[in-house]
Amino acid sequence: MKKKIIISILILTMICSLFMLVACDFSGGKTPGGDTGSGDENPSGDNGSGDAPIVVESVAFAEKTLTLEIGQEYDLGCTVTPVGGKVEFTAPKGDLINYTVGSDGKVKIKALTSGTGNLKVSASDNAAISDICGIKVNPPENYTQYQNDTNGVKMLIPQTWSKSNQVAAGLVFSYEDGITGNNVNMSYQVKSNAHLQMTADQYKEVLLKQYETIGITVSDAKCTLQKYDTDAVFITMEYTLSSAGREVTIYQEQFIRNSSKRTYCVTLTYVDKTDMSYTQVLKDSFKAW
Repeated sequence: MKKKIIISILILTMICSLFMLVACDFSGGKTPGGDTGSGDENPSGDNGSGDAPIVVESVAFAEKTLTLEIGQEYDLGCTVTPVGGKVEFTAPKGDLINYTVGSDGKVKIKALTSGTGNLKVSASDNAAISDICGIKVNPPENYTQYQNDTNGVKMLIPQTWSKSNQVAAGLVFSYEDGITGNNVNMSYQVKSNAHLQMTADQYKEVLLKQYETIGITVSDAKCTLQKYDTDAVFITMEYTLSSAGREVTIYQEQFIRNSSKRTYCVTLTYVDKTDMSYTQVLKDSFKAW
């Protein structure tokens, strides 16, 4: 256990240092401000054909309430009377769900993050003719929602992981599994596009330099990189640490994403790789605004 704690502290310190150095060494200049945004435009219902417009008499969702789990998709029926009347949809505030309206009138909903909100449908020419479906989204089983509105981030954390008292520059939090030694931490800095410009070899170079400065030997280092959004990258790293006659193989998944004001780095470290299902959960749930 003591060895795992030492490894955890070392990795945390190095990752925070690595993240800060990335911006200093490879930043290509100031980052243009502003968010790209990610929400869907509100679609409308079918337009009527013919000379006279179709006057909507009533609208109704097939269900008045929905309870979903993050990542779950659901087709919600919506009846417009008479058929062909033009309607508009209003999404819940924030990023609770995404939705699209099919030609069959059904609303395909995908739950994005935990919380509650209302999806509204109303006649385009008469807002008084409307209906609401209340939507509640829960975290998936065995996970809890982390959300910090001050920092502008949210993500899912395994329920069995506990918050660490480790402190490092720019660190938002660190959670760890006391059994395996696996951990996740988040750090941030002033917004930068450095992570979008770097190659896998450059990430590997920074990693090796950082460990070299504290006398830790790194061998069999591998690094792959992919962009998974317009302002985010996903990095995988695997390497072996050697110090004082001890060796440990580390596997890491790193997510770097821009918000409107900051660049956030979330690092998931596996010391025990028997179950790596959290990687995809983290990638899907990590939001910054």
